[in-house]
Amino acid sequence: MFKKKNIILFIIFCLFFSTSAAKAQGPTISAKYAIIRDVETGRILWGKNINIKKPMASTTKIMTAILAIEKGNLNEMVTVTPTACNIGGSSIWLKPGEQLTMKELLYGMMLKSGNDAATAVAQHIAGSVPDFVKMMNAKAIEIGAYNTSFANPHGLDDHNHYSTALDLSIIAAYALKIPFFSEIVKTKEITISRYNQGGKRYLRNINKLLWKYPEADGVKTGYTSRAGHCLVASATLNDWQLVSVILKCPSRYTLWNDSIELLEYGFSTYYRYNVVKKNQIIRTVKVKNGKRDIVTVLSKEEINLPLKKGEENKVKVVVDLPEHVKAPVEKNQILGKLRVYLDSKLMGGSDLVAEISVERKTFIDIFYKMLNNWLTISKTGL
Repeated sequence: MFKKKNIILFIIFCLFFSTSAAKAQGPTISAKYAIIRDVETGRILWGKNINIKKPMASTTKIMTAILAIEKGNLNEMVTVTPTACNIGGSSIWLKPGEQLTMKELLYGMMLKSGNDAATAVAQHIAGSVPDFVKMMNAKAIEIGAYNTSFANPHGLDDHNHYSTALDLSIIAAYALKIPFFSEIVKTKEITISRYNQGGKRYLRNINKLLWKYPEADGVKTGYTSRAGHCLVASATLNDWQLVSVILKCPSRYTLWNDSIELLEYGFSTYYRYNVVKKNQIIRTVKVKNGKRDIVTVLSKEEINLPLKKGEENKVKVVVDLPEHVKAPVEKNQILGKLRVYLDSKLMGGSDLVAEISVERKTFIDIFYKMLNNWLTISKTGL
């Protein structure tokens, strides 16, 4: 009986150890291409074939939404063209001549993956789909998605339409820093206009992760025969947001579990290390010709890094400040820069600003100081 107990305990120990070891190496997923990334710093927490160019289906619409928000007017009315209505694929069943606001079209595009809505948005913003595609590719280069090529605003298959897991994580992280984009992609359901007749469309988000994972707050699903099942997902835990990307997942049933596995790996393997707090005192700087001799310098931004335990000694903070500044100095005036490195790689930074204003000395100030110095010398007999 004693030996039997020992064998059982040994088996339990081995199972626990093997599970822990596998977790340390990374998440176990069925998707061929995947990444998990910190939104704030861009640090890659884990990846699998992250630089392989693959079709990305409707995750394309993340870039379409970025441009619509940055270049368009959300309250402006958009007239739907026959071309947009006939685009094919997933749809919110727009009608030619129908008018919706840009905001409503974006909800239709991101929640229900309407290719008709994406086309209407593109035509309204740029005048034509080809011109909008040029804007998409220029924006990709601008934000560092160098291995991405867009051929349309919706994601239907095209040999010149592809991205990588890494690039999509860059695009998604950029988008998630736009407040209205974040509001759209975490919306589970909403009602928008229909057919210019006072009717309504009910939209329910097809991103099932919003229901399956409590911390989930985005972003976009995708599927075509060439791309397979794709999902760009985001989740926030204690104000810490991660984004994951999955391309070419073999099954829609494993898609959600793979995404949860990635996000859970990020949150459980790393922790959020506070390097610098917002308005933290960094040091003081001398002020020339000021009514005060020094000014306190603060960090304008808070900087946090996702770290594994034991990586703290790899963090280096570099402060770039002059030895002195000339008066006058305005409150919140930028006086320098703080940079944070991890293993010599730049991970973030913050402007360094003056805590208070310092006025320039006037002639009267100089006179009284000279008089005060003379009186002091006279009293001491020096």
